[in-house]
Amino acid sequence: MEVLGLILGLLGLLFTYIWKANGKTQKQMMSALERIEEGVERIKEGVERIGEGQKEIAQMCREGQKEIAQMCREGQKEIAQMYREGQKEIAQMLLNQTKILARIDSKIAD
Repeated sequence: MEVLGLILGLLGLLFTYIWKANGKTQKQMMSALERIEEGVERIKEGVERIGEGQKEIAQMCREGQKEIAQMCREGQKEIAQMYREGQKEIAQMLLNQTKILARIDSKIAD
């Protein structure tokens, strides 16, 4: 009987040790899981911020393209106006030269 009591006592100590060790392991595992969950949340937040940044960049690109297109249209209008004015100036110069040549011709004919 004494041997059986001793064995049961030793088994009790052994199970107590295992139970405490298991409890520490469980606490460590729970702590690790909490840290993993926090990391996952941070990653999700980071992904959301990246998505928002991409949307902002896309919007800025669209606005920039609109501005560039508007500037091109305005530039084309200015160039066309300058071209028309240049043609008028050239036509006026040619008319003046024709008048001068006509005067010279008429003086030569006299």
